[in-house]
Amino acid sequence: MPNFVQTQQYESSSESDDTMDQQNVQEKTKIERNVDWIRDKCFSNDTDAQIAIKREEQWSRYFTNKVQDGVKVHYRCNKVKFRGTQCNAAIYLFYPHNSDEVILFRANNEHNHTDSSKRYFFSEEMKQNIQELFDMRLKPKKIYEVLEEKNFKITRNQVNNYLTQLRKQKFGPSSLSLGELESWCQEKHTVPQSDDESFVVSFHIHYEDDSDDDDEDVVDDGNKFRFFLSSKRLLQIASISTKLHADATYKLNWQGFPVLVVGTSDCDRKFHPFGLAVCTDEKEPEFEFIFKSISDGVNRITGSAFTPEVLIADGSGAI
Repeated sequence: MPNFVQTQQYESSSESDDTMDQQNVQEKTKIERNVDWIRDKCFSNDTDAQIAIKREEQWSRYFTNKVQDGVKVHYRCNKVKFRGTQCNAAIYLFYPHNSDEVILFRANNEHNHTDSSKRYFFSEEMKQNIQELFDMRLKPKKIYEVLEEKNFKITRNQVNNYLTQLRKQKFGPSSLSLGELESWCQEKHTVPQSDDESFVVSFHIHYEDDSDDDDEDVVDDGNKFRFFLSSKRLLQIASISTKLHADATYKLNWQGFPVLVVGTSDCDRKFHPFGLAVCTDEKEPEFEFIFKSISDGVNRITGSAFTPEVLIADGSGAI
Protein backbone atom coordinates (compact mmCIF):
# COMPACT_ATOMS: atom_id res chain seq x y z
CA MET A 1 0.00 0.00 0.00
CA PRO A 2 1.58 3.31 -1.07
CA ASN A 3 2.54 5.78 1.62
CA PHE A 4 1.19 9.31 1.18
CA VAL A 5 2.98 12.26 2.75
CA GLN A 6 0.86 15.30 3.58
CA THR A 7 2.43 18.52 2.33
CA GLN A 8 1.69 22.13 3.21
CA GLN A 9 -0.95 23.94 1.20
CA TYR A 10 0.59 25.76 -1.76
CA GLU A 11 0.16 29.53 -1.87
CA SER A 12 1.37 31.47 -4.87
CA SER A 13 3.22 34.76 -4.53
CA SER A 14 0.42 36.56 -6.42
CA GLU A 15 -2.16 35.32 -3.90
CA SER A 16 -0.07 36.46 -0.95
CA ASP A 17 0.46 39.84 -2.63
CA ASP A 18 -3.31 40.25 -3.19
CA THR A 19 -3.95 39.44 0.46
CA MET A 20 -1.39 42.01 1.58
CA ASP A 21 -2.88 44.64 -0.76
CA GLN A 22 -6.37 44.01 0.63
CA GLN A 23 -5.07 44.37 4.18
CA ASN A 24 -3.26 47.59 3.25
CA VAL A 25 -6.43 49.01 1.64
CA GLN A 26 -8.49 48.13 4.69
CA GLU A 27 -5.94 49.67 7.05
CA LYS A 28 -5.68 52.78 4.83
CA THR A 29 -9.45 53.18 4.77
CA LYS A 30 -9.62 52.94 8.54
CA ILE A 31 -6.89 55.55 8.89
CA GLU A 32 -8.60 57.97 6.49
CA ARG A 33 -11.96 57.68 8.27
CA ASN A 34 -10.43 58.25 11.70
CA VAL A 35 -11.23 61.96 12.11
CA ASP A 36 -11.09 63.73 15.45
CA TRP A 37 -14.27 65.86 15.62
CA ILE A 38 -14.50 68.74 18.09
CA ARG A 39 -17.78 70.30 19.16
CA ASP A 40 -17.55 73.95 18.18
CA LYS A 41 -20.90 75.79 18.43
CA CYS A 42 -24.54 75.21 19.18
CA PHE A 43 -27.33 77.04 17.32
CA SER A 44 -30.97 77.36 18.28
CA ASN A 45 -32.18 76.62 14.74
CA ASP A 46 -31.02 75.64 11.26
CA THR A 47 -31.24 79.20 9.87
CA ASP A 48 -28.64 80.51 12.30
CA ALA A 49 -26.37 77.56 11.56
CA GLN A 50 -26.56 78.13 7.80
CA ILE A 51 -25.81 81.84 8.20
CA ALA A 52 -22.72 81.03 10.28
CA ILE A 53 -21.42 78.61 7.65
CA LYS A 54 -21.98 81.08 4.81
CA ARG A 55 -20.08 83.77 6.69
CA GLU A 56 -16.95 81.60 6.66
CA GLU A 57 -17.14 81.48 2.81
CA GLN A 58 -15.24 78.21 2.49
CA TRP A 59 -17.68 75.34 2.93
CA SER A 60 -19.87 73.43 0.46
CA ARG A 61 -22.41 70.75 1.30
CA TYR A 62 -20.86 67.31 0.77
CA PHE A 63 -23.09 64.44 1.96
CA THR A 64 -25.69 63.51 4.59
CA ASN A 65 -25.32 60.68 7.09
CA LYS A 66 -28.26 59.38 9.12
CA VAL A 67 -27.27 58.04 12.54
CA GLN A 68 -29.26 56.52 15.36
CA ASP A 69 -29.76 59.72 17.35
CA GLY A 70 -29.98 62.26 14.51
CA VAL A 71 -28.72 63.43 11.13
CA LYS A 72 -25.23 64.63 10.20
CA VAL A 73 -24.81 66.98 7.24
CA HIS A 74 -21.16 67.08 6.21
CA TYR A 75 -19.46 70.04 4.50
CA ARG A 76 -16.17 70.04 2.60
CA CYS A 77 -13.65 72.79 1.94
CA ASN A 78 -14.66 74.42 -1.37
CA LYS A 79 -11.15 75.69 -2.08
CA VAL A 80 -10.50 72.37 -3.80
CA LYS A 81 -12.38 70.71 -6.64
CA PHE A 82 -15.25 68.36 -5.90
CA ARG A 83 -13.72 65.61 -8.05
CA GLY A 84 -10.32 65.19 -6.51
CA THR A 85 -8.42 64.89 -3.26
CA GLN A 86 -10.31 66.69 -0.52
CA CYS A 87 -8.87 69.06 2.04
CA ASN A 88 -8.36 67.62 5.53
CA ALA A 89 -10.37 70.44 7.06
CA ALA A 90 -14.09 69.68 7.31
CA ILE A 91 -17.20 70.40 9.37
CA TYR A 92 -20.62 68.88 9.88
CA LEU A 93 -23.93 69.97 11.36
CA PHE A 94 -25.63 67.56 13.73
CA TYR A 95 -29.45 67.60 13.95
CA PRO A 96 -30.50 65.56 17.01
CA HIS A 97 -33.92 63.89 16.93
CA ASN A 98 -34.85 65.02 20.43
CA SER A 99 -34.08 68.74 20.03
CA ASP A 100 -34.43 71.69 17.66
CA GLU A 101 -30.83 72.71 18.27
CA VAL A 102 -28.16 72.36 15.60
CA ILE A 103 -24.61 71.54 16.70
CA LEU A 104 -21.53 72.41 14.65
CA PHE A 105 -18.63 69.96 14.78
CA ARG A 106 -15.24 70.78 13.30
CA ALA A 107 -12.47 68.39 12.24
CA ASN A 108 -9.30 68.81 14.25
CA ASN A 109 -7.28 69.25 11.04
CA GLU A 110 -5.70 72.23 9.33
CA HIS A 111 -6.34 73.14 5.69
CA ASN A 112 -3.83 71.31 3.50
CA HIS A 113 -4.83 72.39 -0.03
CA THR A 114 -2.37 74.17 -2.31
CA ASP A 115 -2.82 77.26 -4.46
CA SER A 116 -2.81 75.10 -7.61
CA SER A 117 -6.17 73.63 -6.60
CA LYS A 118 -7.69 76.98 -5.71
CA ARG A 119 -11.14 77.74 -7.10
CA TYR A 120 -11.59 81.06 -8.86
CA PHE A 121 -14.77 83.03 -8.40
CA PHE A 122 -16.33 85.52 -10.78
CA SER A 123 -15.92 89.16 -9.87
CA GLU A 124 -18.24 91.80 -11.27
CA GLU A 125 -15.33 93.22 -13.28
CA MET A 126 -14.71 89.81 -14.86
CA LYS A 127 -18.40 89.36 -15.72
CA GLN A 128 -18.49 92.78 -17.35
CA ASN A 129 -15.40 91.95 -19.44
CA ILE A 130 -16.91 88.66 -20.61
CA GLN A 131 -20.18 90.38 -21.58
CA GLU A 132 -18.30 93.01 -23.60
CA LEU A 133 -16.25 90.34 -25.39
CA PHE A 134 -19.41 88.31 -26.00
CA ASP A 135 -21.12 91.34 -27.57
CA MET A 136 -18.08 91.68 -29.86
CA ARG A 137 -18.95 88.15 -31.15
CA LEU A 138 -15.62 86.67 -30.09
CA LYS A 139 -15.35 82.89 -29.83
CA PRO A 140 -14.99 81.27 -26.36
CA LYS A 141 -11.33 80.39 -26.98
CA LYS A 142 -10.50 84.00 -27.86
CA ILE A 143 -12.45 85.31 -24.86
CA TYR A 144 -10.43 83.04 -22.58
CA GLU A 145 -7.15 84.24 -24.13
CA VAL A 146 -8.13 87.91 -23.69
CA LEU A 147 -9.04 87.30 -20.05
CA GLU A 148 -5.69 85.61 -19.45
CA GLU A 149 -3.90 88.60 -20.98
CA LYS A 150 -5.75 90.81 -18.50
CA ASN A 151 -4.53 88.53 -15.66
CA PHE A 152 -8.00 87.27 -14.71
CA LYS A 153 -7.86 83.94 -12.86
CA ILE A 154 -10.37 81.71 -14.63
CA THR A 155 -10.57 78.29 -16.26
CA ARG A 156 -11.81 77.35 -19.73
CA ASN A 157 -14.76 75.45 -18.27
CA GLN A 158 -15.81 78.46 -16.21
CA VAL A 159 -15.77 80.65 -19.33
CA ASN A 160 -17.86 78.14 -21.29
CA ASN A 161 -20.37 77.72 -18.46
CA TYR A 162 -20.80 81.46 -17.99
CA LEU A 163 -21.23 81.97 -21.76
CA THR A 164 -23.99 79.35 -21.73
CA GLN A 165 -25.82 81.28 -19.00
CA LEU A 166 -25.25 84.53 -20.88
CA ARG A 167 -26.78 83.14 -24.08
CA LYS A 168 -29.86 82.00 -22.15
CA GLN A 169 -30.28 85.47 -20.64
CA LYS A 170 -29.92 87.26 -23.98
CA PHE A 171 -31.60 84.83 -26.39
CA GLY A 172 -33.74 82.62 -24.17
CA PRO A 173 -33.60 78.81 -23.94
CA SER A 174 -32.17 76.77 -26.81
CA SER A 175 -35.52 75.05 -27.41
CA LEU A 176 -39.06 76.47 -27.28
CA SER A 177 -42.45 74.89 -26.83
CA LEU A 178 -45.25 75.81 -29.21
CA GLY A 179 -46.89 77.91 -26.50
CA GLU A 180 -43.66 79.80 -25.81
CA LEU A 181 -43.24 80.42 -29.54
CA GLU A 182 -46.77 81.83 -29.77
CA SER A 183 -46.12 84.14 -26.78
CA TRP A 184 -42.86 85.33 -28.37
CA CYS A 185 -44.61 86.06 -31.70
CA GLN A 186 -47.32 88.07 -29.93
CA GLU A 187 -44.66 90.03 -28.04
CA LYS A 188 -42.65 90.82 -31.19
CA HIS A 189 -45.69 91.61 -33.37
CA THR A 190 -45.60 95.34 -32.54
CA VAL A 191 -43.85 97.55 -35.14
CA PRO A 192 -40.72 99.08 -33.53
CA GLN A 193 -39.55 102.68 -33.87
CA SER A 194 -36.21 101.74 -35.46
CA ASP A 195 -36.12 101.10 -39.19
CA ASP A 196 -33.63 98.25 -38.74
CA GLU A 197 -35.12 96.40 -35.76
CA SER A 198 -36.81 93.15 -36.77
CA PHE A 199 -40.36 92.24 -35.79
CA VAL A 200 -42.91 89.51 -36.51
CA VAL A 201 -44.96 90.69 -39.50
CA SER A 202 -47.43 87.81 -39.23
CA PHE A 203 -47.65 84.37 -37.68
CA HIS A 204 -49.90 81.34 -37.57
CA ILE A 205 -49.89 78.73 -34.79
CA HIS A 206 -51.94 75.55 -35.11
CA TYR A 207 -52.22 73.04 -32.27
CA GLU A 208 -52.95 69.39 -32.94
CA ASP A 209 -56.25 69.43 -31.08
CA ASP A 210 -57.45 72.67 -32.73
CA SER A 211 -60.11 72.71 -35.44
CA ASP A 212 -58.89 75.17 -38.08
CA ASP A 213 -61.24 75.54 -41.02
CA ASP A 214 -58.83 77.95 -42.74
CA ASP A 215 -55.99 75.44 -42.80
CA GLU A 216 -56.12 73.47 -46.02
CA ASP A 217 -53.34 71.11 -44.99
CA VAL A 218 -55.64 68.55 -43.43
CA VAL A 219 -53.56 65.60 -44.67
CA ASP A 220 -50.62 66.49 -42.41
CA ASP A 221 -52.65 67.58 -39.41
CA GLY A 222 -50.80 68.22 -36.14
CA ASN A 223 -48.81 70.94 -34.41
CA LYS A 224 -47.79 73.50 -37.05
CA PHE A 225 -46.46 77.03 -37.04
CA ARG A 226 -45.43 79.74 -39.49
CA PHE A 227 -43.99 83.16 -38.78
CA PHE A 228 -42.42 85.83 -40.98
CA LEU A 229 -39.73 88.27 -39.75
CA SER A 230 -38.76 91.55 -41.38
CA SER A 231 -37.99 95.20 -40.62
CA LYS A 232 -39.40 98.55 -41.73
CA ARG A 233 -36.42 99.19 -44.01
CA LEU A 234 -36.66 95.79 -45.72
CA LEU A 235 -40.39 96.21 -46.29
CA GLN A 236 -39.75 99.66 -47.76
CA ILE A 237 -37.35 98.02 -50.23
CA ALA A 238 -40.06 95.46 -51.06
CA SER A 239 -42.57 98.24 -51.79
CA ILE A 240 -40.47 99.56 -54.70
CA SER A 241 -39.32 96.18 -56.06
CA THR A 242 -40.71 94.59 -59.20
CA LYS A 243 -38.93 91.22 -58.93
CA LEU A 244 -39.52 88.56 -56.26
CA HIS A 245 -37.06 85.73 -55.59
CA ALA A 246 -38.31 82.59 -53.88
CA ASP A 247 -36.62 79.21 -53.64
CA ALA A 248 -37.93 76.04 -52.04
CA THR A 249 -34.41 74.68 -51.56
CA TYR A 250 -33.20 75.75 -48.13
CA LYS A 251 -29.89 75.37 -46.34
CA LEU A 252 -30.80 77.29 -43.20
CA ASN A 253 -32.78 75.72 -40.36
CA TRP A 254 -33.95 76.64 -36.88
CA GLN A 255 -34.72 73.89 -34.38
CA GLY A 256 -34.68 71.54 -37.36
CA PHE A 257 -37.33 73.51 -39.32
CA PRO A 258 -36.68 75.23 -42.66
CA VAL A 259 -35.80 78.93 -42.71
CA LEU A 260 -37.05 80.37 -46.02
CA VAL A 261 -35.57 83.66 -47.30
CA VAL A 262 -37.32 85.75 -49.99
CA GLY A 263 -36.18 89.00 -51.58
CA THR A 264 -35.23 90.74 -54.80
CA SER A 265 -32.13 91.52 -56.87
CA ASP A 266 -30.77 94.76 -58.35
CA CYS A 267 -29.12 95.54 -61.68
CA ASP A 268 -25.76 94.35 -60.34
CA ARG A 269 -27.35 90.97 -59.54
CA LYS A 270 -26.99 91.51 -55.78
CA PHE A 271 -29.63 89.92 -53.59
CA HIS A 272 -31.66 92.07 -51.15
CA PRO A 273 -33.86 90.16 -48.66
CA PHE A 274 -37.41 91.17 -47.76
CA GLY A 275 -37.35 89.00 -44.66
CA LEU A 276 -37.32 85.38 -43.61
CA ALA A 277 -39.90 82.83 -42.57
CA VAL A 278 -39.71 79.77 -40.35
CA CYS A 279 -42.31 77.08 -41.07
CA THR A 280 -42.91 73.48 -40.15
CA ASP A 281 -42.96 72.60 -43.85
CA GLU A 282 -42.24 74.02 -47.33
CA LYS A 283 -45.48 73.28 -49.15
CA GLU A 284 -47.85 75.57 -51.03
CA PRO A 285 -49.64 76.93 -47.90
CA GLU A 286 -46.27 78.03 -46.49
CA PHE A 287 -45.28 80.07 -49.55
CA GLU A 288 -48.79 81.47 -49.80
CA PHE A 289 -48.37 82.60 -46.18
CA ILE A 290 -44.99 84.21 -46.96
CA PHE A 291 -46.24 86.15 -50.01
CA LYS A 292 -49.31 87.37 -48.12
CA SER A 293 -47.10 88.39 -45.16
CA ILE A 294 -44.95 90.56 -47.43
CA SER A 295 -48.03 92.16 -48.97
CA ASP A 296 -49.60 92.84 -45.56
CA GLY A 297 -46.30 94.16 -44.18
CA VAL A 298 -45.73 96.55 -47.09
CA ASN A 299 -49.27 97.90 -46.77
CA ARG A 300 -48.86 98.23 -43.00
CA ILE A 301 -45.58 100.17 -43.20
CA THR A 302 -45.87 102.22 -46.41
CA GLY A 303 -49.62 102.19 -47.12
CA SER A 304 -48.95 101.02 -50.68
CA ALA A 305 -49.61 97.70 -52.38
CA PHE A 306 -47.00 95.04 -53.05
CA THR A 307 -47.22 94.34 -56.81
CA PRO A 308 -44.20 92.40 -58.14
CA GLU A 309 -44.10 91.87 -61.89
CA VAL A 310 -41.67 88.93 -62.05
CA LEU A 311 -41.42 85.83 -59.86
CA ILE A 312 -38.00 84.14 -59.97
CA ALA A 313 -38.13 80.65 -58.51
CA ASP A 314 -37.05 77.07 -59.06
CA GLY A 315 -39.31 74.35 -60.46
CA SER A 316 -40.91 73.51 -57.13
CA GLY A 317 -44.63 72.85 -57.36
CA ALA A 318 -45.11 74.47 -53.95
CA ILE A 319 -44.28 77.91 -55.41
